[in-house]
Amino acid sequence: TRTWKLIEANQNNPRGLPSTALFHLLEDPLEKRNLAQQRQDMLDLLRPSLEEKLAQAQGEAVASQQRDIDEATREQLKSLGYTE
Repeated sequence: TRTWKLIEANQNNPRGLPSTALFHLLEDPLEKRNLAQQRQDMLDLLRPSLEEKLAQAQGEAVASQQRDIDEATREQLKSLGYTE
């Protein structure tokens, strides 16, 4: 919402984010204080909306497709750090 931000991350995510984070954006716009432990009431209020948005996004997602690329494109992607 404009006031609250709820983040649900995968456990053991590569960025080391907590699995649940909740921030009061008006009081903490830089998102420094995770209130997930203190504000279970807000988690209960916000989670259904987050789950609904996730389900909608998954329903609208398209399947990935494998594409062949030429060597010049492959090297360009490598130089930009997109591939190894």
